[in-house]
Amino acid sequence: IDGDVQGNWWDNMTSRVYGDSDWTYVELEITTTEDADTIEVHCKLGEGLKITGTAWFDDISLEEVEAVGQWFVNGDFETEDPESPGFPLGWELESNTDELGTVNLDDAVYHGGSKSCRLYRPANHGGEIMIKQTAGPEPYGLVDGAVYKFSGWIKTQGVTGGRGACFITAWDNHTIGNVSLHGDNDWTYVEELITYKETDWGAWRCYLGVDSTANEGIAWFDDIQLEFIGVPPEPPTDFTAEYDGTQITLNWGAATQGSNDIAYYLIRKIIQNDTTGNIKKNPGFEEPNEDFTFPDDWGYWSYGEQANYAWDDQNPHSGSFCVSMDHATGGWGMIYRRVYPPEGSTGCDVLIRGFIKTEDVSGGSGVHVDLGYTSAEVTSEGLFGTNDYTVVENYHSLPPSGNYVSCLFGLAGEQVTGKAWFDDVTVTPFDSIAAVDPGGELTYVDTDVVPDTTYYYSVRTVDTRGLYSESVIKKIDLRLPKSVTLASPRDGIRVLEAKLTWEQVMGVDGYYVKVQKSGVKVWEADNVTETSVIVPAEQLEEDSTYTWTVQYIKNGVYSDVSEEWSFIFTKWPTVYDYISDMTETYWQNGWGDGNKDLSNDGNPILIAGVQYDKGLGMHAPSEVHYALDGNYDYFMAFIGHDDEANGGNGVIFKVVVDDDTVYESRSMCWGEPAELIKIQVTGADTLRLLMDHNGDMGWDHADWADAILYNLESQGVESQTAILPTTTELIGNYPNPFNPATTIVFQLHKPAKVELEVFNILGQKVTTLVNKRYDAGVYRIKWDATSYDGGRLTSGVYLYRLKAGKITKVRKLLLLR
Repeated sequence: IDGDVQGNWWDNMTSRVYGDSDWTYVELEITTTEDADTIEVHCKLGEGLKITGTAWFDDISLEEVEAVGQWFVNGDFETEDPESPGFPLGWELESNTDELGTVNLDDAVYHGGSKSCRLYRPANHGGEIMIKQTAGPEPYGLVDGAVYKFSGWIKTQGVTGGRGACFITAWDNHTIGNVSLHGDNDWTYVEELITYKETDWGAWRCYLGVDSTANEGIAWFDDIQLEFIGVPPEPPTDFTAEYDGTQITLNWGAATQGSNDIAYYLIRKIIQNDTTGNIKKNPGFEEPNEDFTFPDDWGYWSYGEQANYAWDDQNPHSGSFCVSMDHATGGWGMIYRRVYPPEGSTGCDVLIRGFIKTEDVSGGSGVHVDLGYTSAEVTSEGLFGTNDYTVVENYHSLPPSGNYVSCLFGLAGEQVTGKAWFDDVTVTPFDSIAAVDPGGELTYVDTDVVPDTTYYYSVRTVDTRGLYSESVIKKIDLRLPKSVTLASPRDGIRVLEAKLTWEQVMGVDGYYVKVQKSGVKVWEADNVTETSVIVPAEQLEEDSTYTWTVQYIKNGVYSDVSEEWSFIFTKWPTVYDYISDMTETYWQNGWGDGNKDLSNDGNPILIAGVQYDKGLGMHAPSEVHYALDGNYDYFMAFIGHDDEANGGNGVIFKVVVDDDTVYESRSMCWGEPAELIKIQVTGADTLRLLMDHNGDMGWDHADWADAILYNLESQGVESQTAILPTTTELIGNYPNPFNPATTIVFQLHKPAKVELEVFNILGQKVTTLVNKRYDAGVYRIKWDATSYDGGRLTSGVYLYRLKAGKITKVRKLLLLR
């Protein structure tokens, strides 16, 4: 190639063919330099070697593909830093110990060119040494959520223990991918797919880590490349399933593509209790490790005080052995091993299944068998108390980098006591059953179903580069239950909107919903075809408690009545003071300073995915005092564990009015929806807001979200109905047409998170005017026809869109310059 290629000629060669071979297809991908304008393709027999024989070549083609955006500054390690002779230009040294070891360019050992980079750890000094870069390939740079291919060549000598020699990042929790080299290895090509996540402490690293038993550990790195693959597509939306007695019909909405076009939607399926194709070695704990002290391919780990672990031959569920762990004083731990998708898989969906026996288990989230070990990963319900062997089952997506299958005694940061036994733990991949064209109808009909059986189905989006979305997974139980299972709102909590939801029962004709107050029916809905209803607010009274039940209907017959749950209907006041706008008389926080209108760590306040613009972001234990001086009647707030810290036993909220503790919450854990509280403070002089850490070891970030104080006098109760809108509407803009500015008017019939955005006629967003939470009322927003960056927009038709909760409205406006 005129202008040369990246790498050396021997790297730009197809695989070699020897001996007697029939026609063999070979392929080579090369990357040209910027100034290359000619290419020569050589059909060669031998290359500087004495070769005999005859070779035939045919059907040779050359195809130009897109620029791949490959990058690393001095990734071939041919250039030294003039300010630090012998050290590679463009790279930065990093280590976790005082005995750094050395990094230098090596002109005696290299894969390509004339040098490599040599990382060295001295004998009997455990630790790590690495070089790093923090930028991304042009023109893409570092894109949040994008996938990059991190590749190159590694050679090792005497690498013992630790992580070994590998490519590593900190953007995705120190992922080392699938290849880490130990011992002595000649040049080995390593390729990892890394998902970049925005953070201020990540980097691309060439890494060497050893333990203290190692002699001189050396790793050489050469010809390192970084390639932007793309942002994966989004998952399918609105995944639903129907059963007509003979077949299951899956439907879903179109996914949003990432950097590449969507190629297809992949459908997978598994039957409940299926363990065929289990990928977990030694699932029944029958095979011993080398010293016969624990099952092979399983390890254990504790945080805090060590739990007791045993390979038990007295309490197996099946076979001769099981494993157990117990903790008398409290802590959390796990018996675990990392599992990977089947060879060649780009990730799969799996059914995790196991048997658990418990004795006096209490605290935290109980005992689980699942993937991962944090509350962000583990979605199964834990077992408490004393139980004989109980089967537990859950489903997850397993990425190419794998995950831990864990027998869990509590989750990260929790305090759990008692004892648990585990046996017959399997991880079984779903079967791929169909690929659906994105250009056609987004549906799949499965006729291979049996009544009274439980199935799991997953759908994921796959693009033309092989990148894929998270799977959406649905459990479909064809067995008719005795009654409906209620879902939300949680029993006994306050609500601003009485939206009642329950789990779908497959194959039924509809549902009957009844709402009562003090045993008297106040509202009902029959033959409901969805799995939720909204009780009209005009049917409900403020601060009143209502109960609700649901029955399913099949062939005109009503099922047993569901469990009875209750809710307290609450109205948000029209005039109030945010406590985050007030001056406190005392402020104490358990970690850092805490924040007003932000989380403890300075992020937006976020509880179970819902963002709040106002409130207090704290870390338990914490305490904040306010002087009321008899000026208020009520305190209201949404309370919950902030999303930025996923783990621990949860946080307990307490409200003290004057010297009386008038409210104490249950333990609010990560991922649980916020709960609304309303506390009367009439005539009170002081309000104290406390958080308790519930005895765990951290992760106690929590919020008093949208916390307010108000009095009844200011509410104008008599005129409230007249002044508040009864619907949410995007009323319009005036003037229209306009130049240079216009005013957009919208109204809300209840508090909502509002987004008001402007798009050009091509559907490209030009600016966001509003992105915050508003109370019920009428609002006017002025727009001066400028874009995000302040530039003046040209004449033409523009669209403005209001999103308020689940309501979306769109209108047109005309700009005339």
